[in-house]
Amino acid sequence: MEEFYDFTWFTTVPGMFITGGVVLLLIALIILIITGKKSKKEKAKQMEAANQEAVQPNPFVSQPAMPQPEPVSVAPVAVAPVEVAPVEPVAVTPVEPVAVAPVEPVAVAPVEPVAVAPVEPVAVAPVEPVAVIRLNLLQ
Repeated sequence: MEEFYDFTWFTTVPGMFITGGVVLLLIALIILIITGKKSKKEKAKQMEAANQEAVQPNPFVSQPAMPQPEPVSVAPVAVAPVEVAPVEPVAVTPVEPVAVAPVEPVAVAPVEPVAVAPVEPVAVAPVEPVAVIRLNLLQ
């Protein structure tokens, strides 16, 4: 019996990541389609309810939709003048200038230079190459 398909790629790390991403995208697409159909059904029900309310006959056809307003007579009222108190200016006092203390120079002792010893290079032993063993744990 011949083997037509080789599924070993799906067991590699990139294969698992790509397969998982595709599965998650399919789940999101299914959820989006289902919620879209529900909202369309709800809109259709609301439209039917609105149409039924508009079609129902009005039992109060003989009465006017709104009573006619009656003229309202308002007697003029005398308004007493309002007395306003005059505004008094606020006295502003000038701000006194701040006295700044004089700065006196401080005597500093001179610093003498320090002799620095030269740095000598350190001998480093060469590093020998190390054999690397690669383990393939996925097979």
